[in-house]
Amino acid sequence: IERMRIDSAGRVTMPYQPYGAASISGIAPTSGVKGFHPTYSISRGGLSVNDANGRFTVPVAGAYLVGHHNLGNAGSGLLHAQIRVNGTASVGGSTQEVGNGNDNVSQQMVIQLVANDYIDFNAQSGAFHNNQNYSRFYICLLG
Repeated sequence: IERMRIDSAGRVTMPYQPYGAASISGIAPTSGVKGFHPTYSISRGGLSVNDANGRFTVPVAGAYLVGHHNLGNAGSGLLHAQIRVNGTASVGGSTQEVGNGNDNVSQQMVIQLVANDYIDFNAQSGAFHNNQNYSRFYICLLG
């Protein structure tokens, strides 16, 4: 099994590099401490995405790029979401709606994780859009 390839130009391909991505549609979280539960997800390299509880579980220790972006429903006011590690808030981000438009909340960070740690994303306040084109979550091993 090929684990890594370096072409003649020096470009590196690592087909077993752990990553995962997910989106939600249908029922989106609203105010209160509620998790985002993906309705569509992909993963590779041993990283698992549990659609039932919204957890991204990492297979190996390392630095991971973790992030999300979500669209809020028009008129939902303050949007606040968290990236959590093993159920504990790691970082939170928010936006205050001005007028009646749809606002976006987005967070990205590099987090040191150990094997079997999990990441999940929580809605703390606001009403988030429930279209899979507007709510995305991702995690990728950097090294």
